[in-house]
Amino acid sequence: MLVFLFLVGCKLETKLTGDFSKNPSSLPGDVPDAPQAPAEPLTISLSSDGSGSNLSNFDLDLFENLEIYAFYQSAPDEKINVPVSWILDGSIGNLNIQSGGKSAVFTASQSGSGQISVSYQGHTQIIQVTVNVNSPPTAGNQKAIVEVNSLGQDINLLVNASDPNGDTVVVETVNAPSHGQFVDQGNNVYKYIPDASYVGPDAITFVVNDGKGETANGEILFYVASPLTWTGAAGSGVWSDTENWCGSVVAGACTGGVKPNSSSDVYIFSICENNCDIQVDESVDVTSIQVLADYEGQITQNSGRTITATSYSQKSGSFVGGDSEIRINGNFILGGDAQFQSTTHRLFQYSSCKTSNFNVENGASFNHNNSLVEFYVYANYCGAEIKVNLGQETSFYNVIFRTNGHYSYTLNLDILGQPLNVVNSYQQLGSDAGSNAGLKTGRIKIQKDFHMEYSSGGNGQIEFIGAANQEYSALGARAPFVIVNKPSGTLSPAAGTSSVEAEGLVVSSGTFVAPTGTLTVGGFCRNSSFTVSPSAQFQHNNGTLRIRSYTSYCASSSSIDVDGSLDLNNLIITADGYHANSSSWTLQSGDELNVLGNFAYGSAGSASKIYLYGSTINVEGDVDIYDTARNGSTLINLTGSNQVFRLNGGIMPGPFAINSSGTVQAGTHLSFNSSSLTLQSGIFDLMGFSASNINSLSLYGTSSVNLNGGSISYVSCGAGSCP
Repeated sequence: MLVFLFLVGCKLETKLTGDFSKNPSSLPGDVPDAPQAPAEPLTISLSSDGSGSNLSNFDLDLFENLEIYAFYQSAPDEKINVPVSWILDGSIGNLNIQSGGKSAVFTASQSGSGQISVSYQGHTQIIQVTVNVNSPPTAGNQKAIVEVNSLGQDINLLVNASDPNGDTVVVETVNAPSHGQFVDQGNNVYKYIPDASYVGPDAITFVVNDGKGETANGEILFYVASPLTWTGAAGSGVWSDTENWCGSVVAGACTGGVKPNSSSDVYIFSICENNCDIQVDESVDVTSIQVLADYEGQITQNSGRTITATSYSQKSGSFVGGDSEIRINGNFILGGDAQFQSTTHRLFQYSSCKTSNFNVENGASFNHNNSLVEFYVYANYCGAEIKVNLGQETSFYNVIFRTNGHYSYTLNLDILGQPLNVVNSYQQLGSDAGSNAGLKTGRIKIQKDFHMEYSSGGNGQIEFIGAANQEYSALGARAPFVIVNKPSGTLSPAAGTSSVEAEGLVVSSGTFVAPTGTLTVGGFCRNSSFTVSPSAQFQHNNGTLRIRSYTSYCASSSSIDVDGSLDLNNLIITADGYHANSSSWTLQSGDELNVLGNFAYGSAGSASKIYLYGSTINVEGDVDIYDTARNGSTLINLTGSNQVFRLNGGIMPGPFAINSSGTVQAGTHLSFNSSSLTLQSGIFDLMGFSASNINSLSLYGTSSVNLNGGSISYVSCGAGSCP
């Protein structure tokens, strides 16, 4: 709209002649009055010819232009467009002077009010100007249901768009969807084509403008639905009602009339909007159940109804278990802010010849409901494992890790992320059919009892943390690395458990009671540790501690740390394996092992090599050195009253000392491998055997060597009277 200001000046001249000029009062009375000039000769007009009434105010929308003209009228018949002085008061726009001041164009640039002053030959006109507020347009959000694997659906982006000022709304930008294509069809129409096989929510965002600087954001939500997508349309809220499922999508709407079966992929998310809660009112056997990220309802397993699925994934909403089994034959995934309360019966996860996942991501919640979670891995001529990935430390009540398979294929439970906390008992149950099953990685914390059968250890850790007394038991099994970290109470073998094997043992706090048979500690092709902290207690229970490394095709370096001294009954330090690989055990400096019974170093018939380093082992019983033994630096100190010392192959580990209150008898020929032999007290009776290759022989006090038909050879006599 153009507004013009016109200033018109007219000059009227009247020539008087004759008597009229001399005596105007004598003019006849019937002569009309002469035309008079206007009271205000300066006028503003919207017309370039000055027609129309004087302009005193006008309204404009933002960015509109108005051309105005100035006129001066000095006589009735003279209206002249004249150059005037223009002044704009206010920051609402710009005033562009035209034609040397005869007109001006006002452009509105900011909402508000102001005035334009027009002056000419002492005359002034004031024009009040108002620039209307420009309100932003509305983009108009939309929702649409699109069928999975369909050819797509057309959407007009501006179908719900509007502008309060009546301005034309246009599309400025469009952002692509995450799970499909958005193809421009022209005239503001786009086609949404979902990615192949994708089911779930998707969205595009777009921006519109009104051509005057105001914009608005819009969003179109797409729900890509399969026939087995929950809508809740029937209002009954039960799984068995076919009208609660999407069915086919016709004209952007679900038609219903279907129900999940054993070949179904079931998707549950918030296209339901209403009636989102679901009662599983019949036993379910489907391929998968997927609760997507925008679901806000609750799924309830009704009493007596089992749920079976190849996979289960929940990213939001809540699940409340019933009193019947939930069986997952593949992945179990909790993510987002999902809340899952398990059944009071059993949550059973099965993995056969594949890797399956049990994930509880950070932010999701798993409630054990005082029930059992069983991980079952089966493999026949193949390997399989279940990976438990916990975003935060998660509590379970009872846990069973069960394996079954043949021909030494690996079956593993793999704990990733944070520890798995078992409130009650944990069982690790393998089969005796030759499978190699173990806790591959991670940590399981146990507050009560632990039982294992036919397990093959692993790199994982079992940590006992209960304040009350706990029990462990085993049958043909090797436990993973064991940590005893009890604030109080004891960890003891259950009735019938006489021998136990573990990849390593650390007793940090509390009391550990060893079995009455053999406690074997050592890594299977890995480094290991036997550690007893000063705040903890280790009770040998009159059994045997066997420190063993298994080193076929591998080597290892392990440690013994008892922070002072530790009493043991019988001690064996050995290595087993089919190949000549080496392993070592190092006793920490200043530590002493006090063996009240017998000590054996190495083993017979194995190709592996074992080295022993550091500190001292005091032995009151017999000492036997076997084939796999190699040299080292540990002092073997014989402190009993009547002992037998035998070398059955192998190499002496280091220096020897005799601090006997009686006699140490040689049971075989003894080659000391250039080590030293020191007699502090007692008698060393060779019993007709030889003691050879001694580097330094020292005798103190009343100690003596009784050859008894044998012989002794040494490089030097360090002290005393050497034979």
